[in-house]
Amino acid sequence: MFAIGWQIQIILFLILSVISVFIGRRFMGATDVPSDEPLLNRRNEQLIGQIVVLEEATVNGRGRARIGDSLWRVKGPDLAAGSRVRITGTDQGTLVVEAV
Repeated sequence: MFAIGWQIQIILFLILSVISVFIGRRFMGATDVPSDEPLLNRRNEQLIGQIVVLEEATVNGRGRARIGDSLWRVKGPDLAAGSRVRITGTDQGTLVVEAV
């Protein structure tokens, strides 16, 4: 019976693994289909354009707005709680708003 040492087995495994990755990427990469939901996992970008009410007043440009059942950090002009604002963009997880 033909037996090979463990060192050769590891080298063969590594070589075949690298080859498999290249072959897999070639075939799997060719099937990229544009998404019909490009903002699916970008929740804050989905909110751009919506009008919401401030839960906490914006002081020094920072405050909070209630969207659904969560509070989101917002930045924009200083406004009183209860003011309506439009979401115009995002900045590192904070929603950028302007008065409506």
